[in-house]
Amino acid sequence: MATGNATFGQNSVLAALSKRHYEKLSSHLKPVRLTFGEALYEMGQTIDYVYFPTDGIVSLLISVDHGHSAQVALVGPEGFAGGSTVLGFEHSPFTVIVQGSGSALRIEAQSFKKQVSGNPEFQRAVHRFIQRLMFQIAQNAGCNQFHSVSQRLARLLLTTSDCMHSNHIHLTQHFLGRVLGVPRGAISFASNRFRQRRLIGYQRGEIRILNRAYLEVEACRCYKAVSGYYLNSKLAV
Repeated sequence: MATGNATFGQNSVLAALSKRHYEKLSSHLKPVRLTFGEALYEMGQTIDYVYFPTDGIVSLLISVDHGHSAQVALVGPEGFAGGSTVLGFEHSPFTVIVQGSGSALRIEAQSFKKQVSGNPEFQRAVHRFIQRLMFQIAQNAGCNQFHSVSQRLARLLLTTSDCMHSNHIHLTQHFLGRVLGVPRGAISFASNRFRQRRLIGYQRGEIRILNRAYLEVEACRCYKAVSGYYLNSKLAV
């Protein structure tokens, strides 16, 4: 669905381009709406489009046995989803679902590859984000292995809030259990603990961060490691 208000300046990868290079790319970009819970691609599905969120966010999930899944990365206006096409892969290695409703700019995968190969400036911005994404995936792999549900939940809430630029976010306990790869009961226990300490407010899938400083104390070091790496790695070309 066209939104009519998505602009390239809201996406860091696109904003890194000069006006001249962006104008070459802009005719291939179409504004779309991202709806919470929508699957952009399932794991193993052909990647038809690459998405550049402008104010929405998407979650990259890896599937494991017995239908379980876990989040390996979160992508918001700092990057894009579907970038494995530029590495020569036509099928998505992840299930990609919308974690925060909003807008995005979409480009056909084949056009994306042609634009990257024919535009050195765009290629550098794309490769820099892929490097940042690889760091996030690696950090999350360690986080999922060694840190508690409470720590990971705090990290996810903070990261989502950062991407949405808001302390008010929409995340159901079912969704949180899916992306963190844990039973809904474990999410309920951890979120109730946060609520009792007045770190968050929660009602029917609507979460409000009430005390960010103390929620950061609850989060594992992975939150600051990833956010710090993103802040210190420039996309400008």
